[in-house]
Amino acid sequence: MPADDSVKYLSPNGQDAKWGTTVSTIGNQRIKPHSPYPQSNHPFDYSFTLENGRILVDEYQLIYIHEGQGSFVSAHKESTRIHGGQMIILFPGEWHSYSPDIRTGWHEYWIGFSGTHVDSLLRAGFFALDEPVVTTGISDDIVMLYEQALRIAQNQAIGS
Repeated sequence: MPADDSVKYLSPNGQDAKWGTTVSTIGNQRIKPHSPYPQSNHPFDYSFTLENGRILVDEYQLIYIHEGQGSFVSAHKESTRIHGGQMIILFPGEWHSYSPDIRTGWHEYWIGFSGTHVDSLLRAGFFALDEPVVTTGISDDIVMLYEQALRIAQNQAIGS
């Protein structure tokens, strides 16, 4: 298991885009109870405040809450409680805000991605702006997939 707060930001190029899906960020962080959120170590494009939220310009993100609880709100989803074993899907161009509960904190994993393949899945109805929260349950298999993707991203092998 990688150390807490493993983060990798990638710079996909035109050749990568031909695959139909590119990854731009992946990581995990453990937010302890009574800790500030969001943490201040994000690049400008990913920065946000809880009050103002943010809009991802050209990227989807899939956030898995492994432990803890918090809240999520978006332009198409009223404020809702989030807990371990749930995923949040963030959509490009969609205003959103989320945060862990100050009393519990949480352990989150995320991956940011874009591309024509993902866009076609949205158009086909696999994802919906008004249903951005999915309950998967606590899963070591999901954690393993995020950790494997993070290891691959850290190595940055061509075509990975």
